Amino acid sequence: MWCWRSQWRNGWERKSACCHRVSATFLEEKKKRMKTLKRIKAGHLIILFFLLRLYGITNPPLERNHNWRQATTNMYARNFLEVDNNILYARVDMAGDLTGITAKEFPLFNYSIYLTARAFGWQHWYGRLINLIISSLGVWFFYLILKKYLEPRLPHLENLAFYSTIFLLAGIWFGHSRAILPDTFSTSLVLIGLFYGLEYLYRGRWYQLLLFFLMATAGVLSKLPSGFLLAALCLPVFGREVPLKRTLALAAPAGLMLDMAGWWYFYWIPHVVSTYGYEHYPMRDLLTGLREILSDLPETAERFYVSATKGFTYFALYLAGLVLLFRRKNRLLLRLWLVLSFVFLFYMFKAGASFYHHNYYIVPFAPVMALVASVAICHIRKVKWRVLLLLAVLAEGIGNQQDAFRIRDDEKPKLSLETIADSLSQRQDLVAFFTDDGNPQELYFAHRKGWVSNRAELLNPDYIELLRSKGCRLIFINKRQWAAESPPGLPLVYEDENYWVFGLGNEKVAPSQ
Repeated sequence: MWCWRSQWRNGWERKSACCHRVSATFLEEKKKRMKTLKRIKAGHLIILFFLLRLYGITNPPLERNHNWRQATTNMYARNFLEVDNNILYARVDMAGDLTGITAKEFPLFNYSIYLTARAFGWQHWYGRLINLIISSLGVWFFYLILKKYLEPRLPHLENLAFYSTIFLLAGIWFGHSRAILPDTFSTSLVLIGLFYGLEYLYRGRWYQLLLFFLMATAGVLSKLPSGFLLAALCLPVFGREVPLKRTLALAAPAGLMLDMAGWWYFYWIPHVVSTYGYEHYPMRDLLTGLREILSDLPETAERFYVSATKGFTYFALYLAGLVLLFRRKNRLLLRLWLVLSFVFLFYMFKAGASFYHHNYYIVPFAPVMALVASVAICHIRKVKWRVLLLLAVLAEGIGNQQDAFRIRDDEKPKLSLETIADSLSQRQDLVAFFTDDGNPQELYFAHRKGWVSNRAELLNPDYIELLRSKGCRLIFINKRQWAAESPPGLPLVYEDENYWVFGLGNEKVAPSQ
């Protein structure tokens, strides 16, 4: 006998079984796609990016971005090699007739270049390779920190560590990690130190405590702002996740590290500057820096949405990740972001206008932005959309940093400056270079010491007499930079299509080219 209830039940069961099969098939396909994604290991990705950035690794510091600071970094190292290898007394070339002894950040990176040059002879590019190696290790330890200490506590954010690694490699880290700059170098040392600090808190091995002290101290001394990442240790310490005994044991080397950093930055640097009379980088007080930041908030914001991410897709995902942190009330990640952001604000205010004038000041915050952006990716259900967004981030990031790998043809004549200077003077002779922005790059390539002088100074007879009285022998002027204005009325001792060289007495005269 026909029963409508039985018929309805049988139809519902068939429909339900069909839905279950479709759902199971969908989940199976999703798992397969996730397995394919997981096969791309973080280590393989880091090695791939290491190999990519080897392109042009032997280039001298002539690229458009930060050639000034790369040149001064090499000055420190070359003077360790040629003048005095005392690490406490670094020297620059643009201090005129002074000794050039000065102090900035602790010159561990520069000293690494010096040690390499001592073993293999001087080359301009050693700092690139050293930075790339250490910065690649830093990315690996960043991945390990997230994989071991965050992912197990956030099971709903699968592959968080892997995605964060991609974001870190795609942003400002991509170009800066092969520059002759200590920023990614120091941040990497701090990340390594942070990993071993966490290892000690949770495992209690003494060698881990030693590695924490050595790596974190080296990183903080090399560049003070990178030390803000160590504030992440506050979460397990104050969260009572680790024994009090280990917390106290960690506090001792951490306190010693802070003492050493304080001694270097707040005693030794002012002492060296006052003793030898040359200040390479003027330090600001907190209130002055705060006023400078507030006076140009748009430029300050640009360091985050342009400099750090190198692409709008990355920054959009970072903002989406922030929204998710607050809306989903992910307490662990939210606390981590708040603690690190608060400490980083302190460094921003201390840096003042330097923060928005130089994009490398945002480098230590790059791991934080990578982590938050990966939260947004983890909340996207369809794997294909994740992949497409990550590819867009990589394409934008790498594409916007191509100038880090190329040297323009109009920069290459600077490589001939040492040959020109050798034909006109002795190595110990002082010279001056024209530059309206104070960039000592050409002075570095001339392998000379002396002055960098602006247009108004070089057109002032009194200034010329001052240079002569201090022992300056030659004045170099880049024709392209000087433009159409008439050069100083001084004896011309050398000319080619790129440079004028004027003599101030007792110099050789080389044939013009």
